[in-house]
Amino acid sequence: MASDLVISATFTVEPVRESLEFWIERLQLPFAVKFAAFNEVFQTLLDSNSPFAANTTGINVVAFRWQDLGQAGRVEANAKSLIETVAQSAARFVVPLIVMSCPCSRSFVEEPGMAELVQQLDAELCARFALNASVHFLPSTAVSDAYPVPEIHDPVSERLAHIPYTADFFTALGTVLARKSLSLRRTPNKVIVLDLDNTMWTGVVGEEGWEGVRIEAERLAMQEFLLEQRAQGALLAICSKNNEKDAWEVFERRSEMLLKKEHFAAWQINWEPKSVNIRAIAKKLSLGSDSFIFIDDDHKECAEMRANAPEVLTLQIPKRAEDVSPFIRHVWAFDRGRVTAEDRKRGESYQQERARNEEAQKAGSLAEFIASLDLRVAIERFQPEMLSRVAQLTQRTNQFNTTTIRRTEAEVKEAVENGKVHCITVAVSDRFGDYGNVGAVLYSIEASSLVVDSFLLSCRALGRGVEHQILRHLGNEARSLNLTEVAIRFIATPKNAPALQFLDSLESSGESGGLYVRLFRVKAEYASQLVYRPGMSDIALDAPKQEHTRPQMDSKWVGAIDYGEIAGRFNTVAAIRAEICESKPAVEFVVSSSNSGEGSEPRNETEAKLAEIWAQVLGRPSVGIHDDFFEMGGTSFRAVELLVRIVETFDRPDLTLSAVLESPTVARFAAGLGTRRQVRCLVPLRETGSRPPFFCVPGVGGNVLGFRGLAANLPADQPFWALQAPGLDGSEPVDDAKRIAALYINEIRTVQPHGPYYLGGGCLGGVIAYEMAQQLVAQGEEVAFLALMDAYNPAYAKMISRLRYLFCHARFFVQRLFRKTQQAWNKASQSNGRNVTPGAGGVAGPLARKGADTKDPLGILARVHDANLRAGESYVPAPYHGKITVFCAAQRKVEPYQDRFLGWAPVAIGGIEMAVIPGHHAAFDRGVHGEVLARYLRQAQSVKQRKEVPTSVPAVAGFTGSLTLGQAEGA
Repeated sequence: MASDLVISATFTVEPVRESLEFWIERLQLPFAVKFAAFNEVFQTLLDSNSPFAANTTGINVVAFRWQDLGQAGRVEANAKSLIETVAQSAARFVVPLIVMSCPCSRSFVEEPGMAELVQQLDAELCARFALNASVHFLPSTAVSDAYPVPEIHDPVSERLAHIPYTADFFTALGTVLARKSLSLRRTPNKVIVLDLDNTMWTGVVGEEGWEGVRIEAERLAMQEFLLEQRAQGALLAICSKNNEKDAWEVFERRSEMLLKKEHFAAWQINWEPKSVNIRAIAKKLSLGSDSFIFIDDDHKECAEMRANAPEVLTLQIPKRAEDVSPFIRHVWAFDRGRVTAEDRKRGESYQQERARNEEAQKAGSLAEFIASLDLRVAIERFQPEMLSRVAQLTQRTNQFNTTTIRRTEAEVKEAVENGKVHCITVAVSDRFGDYGNVGAVLYSIEASSLVVDSFLLSCRALGRGVEHQILRHLGNEARSLNLTEVAIRFIATPKNAPALQFLDSLESSGESGGLYVRLFRVKAEYASQLVYRPGMSDIALDAPKQEHTRPQMDSKWVGAIDYGEIAGRFNTVAAIRAEICESKPAVEFVVSSSNSGEGSEPRNETEAKLAEIWAQVLGRPSVGIHDDFFEMGGTSFRAVELLVRIVETFDRPDLTLSAVLESPTVARFAAGLGTRRQVRCLVPLRETGSRPPFFCVPGVGGNVLGFRGLAANLPADQPFWALQAPGLDGSEPVDDAKRIAALYINEIRTVQPHGPYYLGGGCLGGVIAYEMAQQLVAQGEEVAFLALMDAYNPAYAKMISRLRYLFCHARFFVQRLFRKTQQAWNKASQSNGRNVTPGAGGVAGPLARKGADTKDPLGILARVHDANLRAGESYVPAPYHGKITVFCAAQRKVEPYQDRFLGWAPVAIGGIEMAVIPGHHAAFDRGVHGEVLARYLRQAQSVKQRKEVPTSVPAVAGFTGSLTLGQAEGA
């Protein structure tokens, strides 16, 4: 069953889907990628009905840029709000939350003090959530450090569709996100076992001596990485065919060696088979060898290990020293989802354990040794900061684990907070040092029994009476609650014999639920007086048994993964992108006879350049000049990338996205590329069909590409024409709604000279469509259908009474108390003139307000956006005597003017028909309302044909609010 990987971002993040889904398929992860509404991070975090709140088995992701939080003077204050919102919201989610700080644009970090502020905020976010079990933070450098790319930012695509990064960077971003998601769904390996010759150094110490082996910078980089792993909780061990004295001389006499003898928890340096030695190491450490990673340079030794110890993850490092460090750092098996305080102490604790063992050998008896330890056991009720450790104990503890029930952090949190179980944690120390938090018990109260669901104790604390003290504590707890017994559930596994040995040593009655399931009933009074007597019931740890198949740490989530192949083949973005292209299934599409064979090759230099761009964007080895971009798998995001490359290659800033729609083949695009002409406003998305044409106006950005999804979701016999904003070709934009409407009417008359007309528009486009209907009616034409798609009356506040105005604001401020952080974000976004949600077909995201270059594509887009913004803000709609059909999103924000009809009631003399579309405002961009629109449109066309009064079409869902123009469109 698939789980959701839900992503919410302050920028258009959808291009990350390609690489993310590539890794999900390759790693066999059961994730379905979903995206929350554009630039609604605060809303998605706070809303109890958001995709984050509904996600109960997957992972939530927040991706943001600090610069998207407001202008320079507001960034820091809004950043504090974001950090607090993350903290408050994550506590409510039952799944992990990944928070990714993504790179800010060059122009932003070059502003005075901004680069320092970004570093400061990243550091603050990291420190705030370092001990938070639910939040996993990735700083702005995380992606580039792991997968550097030649160019991160793409300012042109950012202006076109608020896509701030290059395709290469999105590939890297998706890869890092996949790695992090995997680390949160797998149990990390516990031990890294290392070969020595040609692994830790270059050369054979037995032949060249300690002074002859070479320790290059690349080998030191590998050692540095291994020390990082040790600091995060991995144990280091050596398994090498050498004379032990020769091997240790390198560590002792070569001063440049970063690793020293004290860094290793165990070693086997001899001439025995390495599979035998690795089992000996496992026995010494009291750990199963299925949690081991073995690293060697020799393919024969690796083959022997894979054959005779298949449960061990065996990695063969590259032969060349310069390739070793990149390989090691791209082994995903080393990634850890969460590092606890106990993890950081693990290496030190095993050093302490060696000291204890030496002391035990000196002691006259076990009782004398235990007495000399000065053992201190602290048993406490569960505290929230212990969540990660308790979950970790359920996942990693095998030998003293009474049921081996694995629980995620979210599952532990939910069970404890809902009162389903109680939890105690156990910390141990002695005169040699601190063991850390080594145990936990999850239990419930049922009738007259304290029922233990999971009794967990780390193997390094066994055999010292800690388990006896825990049971004594449970007995006292049961007596304090007037319970008569402590009942301990036990489920047998191949590894938890030590737990069974302890339970069998108790005075108990019990029940058997089968061969492997038992219930031990211990009287509360007996348990409360339990005393450990060394030698009477000491636990013997099981030696790891031979296993013939490699068990997966969490087979529920992770399939068989070839970590070596990933590290060796896919450690660069170029290699990953090449594999993504190679793995894409062939796209079947209908072609004409001219599309294949003779005549499909480029006929001139222009077509050759365009064909190369087509192929690069589509990820294909070649493209014919008559192959349709969209039929070959091109998407709206790919169209943006395509146009960006064409603009840069041919120096054509006058080109708009409609050019890709009108000329989707190389041949057609090349034919129109040679002339520079003013772009028509009218763009055909479907020219033919038996129905009357539908004319639709996009949002504040004026681009019509976003309507492609809507057109595709309409019936095949419905012609669809879009109207892009004047000025996108570099000419002077128009900032008056009535003038824009008049211009559009002149254009649509070239297709349809007379009515009845069928009109529509999204957000600001709906306002323009409303004015077009007004002018057409005034000219004696009939408007049979007017669709306003999530478009708000910009002058509604001026049309209501003073009392209503004051009431709306009072209600708004009361509601804002419950969403203080969300409203702070909205206020900052509005004051900066930023888009919170993109309009249908509009340009999303912040646009430059000063110094817009009339020849630069970025400046052109900014000027058009600002002109449309002014047109919407100054427009006051007059009463309209025809019927209006308003399509609105079901999920809405808290706003001052919450009007059921989006503010159109005061001017809709002819009546309003409402259709509610599930989801957020962004659903209109994806055209998911196409079927609903088609239903209303066909009804209007049928009524016109029959000359009958239309019947009401039921709304899709209940209505929940409204959007102001500024909030919905950035206008």
